[in-house]
Amino acid sequence: MNQNKPSKKRILAVDDNAQMLDLVREVLEMAGYDASMATCGRAGLDFILTRPEKIDLLLIDMNIGDMTGPEFLVELEQVRPKFLTTTPAVFISGVESVPKTMATGFIQKPFGINTLLETVRSYVGPGL
Repeated sequence: MNQNKPSKKRILAVDDNAQMLDLVREVLEMAGYDASMATCGRAGLDFILTRPEKIDLLLIDMNIGDMTGPEFLVELEQVRPKFLTTTPAVFISGVESVPKTMATGFIQKPFGINTLLETVRSYVGPGL
């Protein structure tokens, strides 16, 4: 096994819209990222808490079924206090602006593939 081989950047997307998640996963994987999906806030939190691998970027819809995007980040900060200091969080929403929170970025829906990839690359660099 080559220890010097770079690993794919791991991205977790949280959205209650399965079609949106499928599209995001397909785009990210084709661009060389390791993409994981969660269909609600609780599933996203469980994913983070049960996986030892580093997550390099969070993409979070503002309304994720069982909670809002900001509520997700508040809960995440309570269970993993240092997580957001090393992992950027980007909100995705159909509204024109989002409240100032722990999120570091914002993508407005509807968005194109290029917008998604440019945003992801700005936080984690190119895929492999």
